[in-house]
Amino acid sequence: MVEKRSPSTMTEPVGWSDVNCNAEDTGTMSDSPDIIDHHPIRVRRPQDPYNCVYISLLLAGTGFLLPYNSFVTAVDFFHGHFPGTTIVFDMSLVYLLVGFAAVMLNNALVVKISLQRRILLGQIMALSALLLASFLVVGLDSSLPKQFGYVVTLLAVAVTSFGCTIQQSSFYGYAGMLPKKFTQAVMVGESTAGVLTSLNRIITKLLVPNEKVNTLIFFIMSGITLLLCLMIHQAARRTQLVRHYTTACQNAGLGEDERSLQLSTEVSGSGTAVNVDDVNLQSDETPQSMEEARSNSQTTERQRKTRQPMTLISCWHSIVGGFHLRVNLSRHIWPYMVSIAVTYYITLCLFPGIESEVVNCKLHEWMPIILMAVFNFTDLCGKLLAAYPYEWHTSRLMLASASRILLVPLLLICVAPRTHPLLSHPFWPITFSAMLGISNGYFGSVPMILAPGLVPEEKKELAGNVMTVSYNVGLTLGAITAYFLKFIIGPSHQGASCHAVALMNMTAAPARNKITVT
Repeated sequence: MVEKRSPSTMTEPVGWSDVNCNAEDTGTMSDSPDIIDHHPIRVRRPQDPYNCVYISLLLAGTGFLLPYNSFVTAVDFFHGHFPGTTIVFDMSLVYLLVGFAAVMLNNALVVKISLQRRILLGQIMALSALLLASFLVVGLDSSLPKQFGYVVTLLAVAVTSFGCTIQQSSFYGYAGMLPKKFTQAVMVGESTAGVLTSLNRIITKLLVPNEKVNTLIFFIMSGITLLLCLMIHQAARRTQLVRHYTTACQNAGLGEDERSLQLSTEVSGSGTAVNVDDVNLQSDETPQSMEEARSNSQTTERQRKTRQPMTLISCWHSIVGGFHLRVNLSRHIWPYMVSIAVTYYITLCLFPGIESEVVNCKLHEWMPIILMAVFNFTDLCGKLLAAYPYEWHTSRLMLASASRILLVPLLLICVAPRTHPLLSHPFWPITFSAMLGISNGYFGSVPMILAPGLVPEEKKELAGNVMTVSYNVGLTLGAITAYFLKFIIGPSHQGASCHAVALMNMTAAPARNKITVT
């Protein structure tokens, strides 16, 4: 029920706060300079006592990177199934090129398709492609030509990329409407995806000796996890906490009267306690006039939410208008865009392509699996560290992100020269992979967390989308650069190099025996 009270007699019950699109503790929707000042509407802010929403967004981050991590982590199967090819490099490049196109399309049509429909579409596409690839490439590998399997693998990666990138861009916009810790949850989920797939691969490979069977089980387990992420998100998005903040963000784009009346109507209609200082109603207004105003507000809102039919002209206007809007927004957050792009550019120069080329004659096919597991675990640690507040100056943040370029030559000399790498002991690539992972997790999270805080409430979803564009630019350029690094180090000669090491050991053995006898 809405009741009008005098500000002088007003008391604020414990646990009540102002509506804020990205509220932390205090503040009003009028905190944004782009929003017309109005009297604050105080509602009881829903809580997340069991961290259900946080867990759902953590699993959301896990879900949209799980399919890609599943393809990449099965590097031992693909190297054996497609020997002498650049399958890992090709999967990364296809994934990122399609992902870049998908994120641009998502940004262009963000006003044409609702957020939740985009997320659901992406989840279904990713799950279908993952299961189809596991059936055709792994299950029927002996019945199909190798070239056909190679093409099917890349097509599945492309479909997965489209679905996952639509999810990723949408989830960052969705999390940007909530308090900052929920954006961090999505990022932790991304790293959790890598850790889960690495553990999944290690366990299935240890327990099931047959490579075909353990790989098939590995992909099926990934599909089950993805389905679980989908169902939990569908339940969490209907919680009161999510509705509270997303409604506030939607209202931030309305006029003052519409926003006040709509929020009062929606909250009181749902049975939530509300206390209004002033909703622009005069003291002599009757209940009939209040009801009429609410009815008009609901009609206006229904008209606002009615989506116009999508035509070629409306699509073009949407793309052009969206481009100008994003250019203006980028002027405020460009240091964070540069920082995240540089971070992921350096990472993709080395992971997963170059790391999958590291050879060890004792560990054999386990070496790339171990390196990827180390990267994924330390990446998760880096994202957890990003949760601790620290005010980075933008120039220092960009410099710190760029300093990771030193890891490129260090990991290259763990691979080159091919016959006998300069740093051939497993300690070195494992250490450098850990440094790459923890720095990627930290400097990949901080810009994404801080950027939405610099823009008005109604533009926070857009800021998340723009940051995802920068993220994908860095990833794509890094994957292309990885081909150049692969060309520099030359083709893999794992068998020849291990044979040469064995000969050297055999030659050195008699000499040691002779010295011992003497």
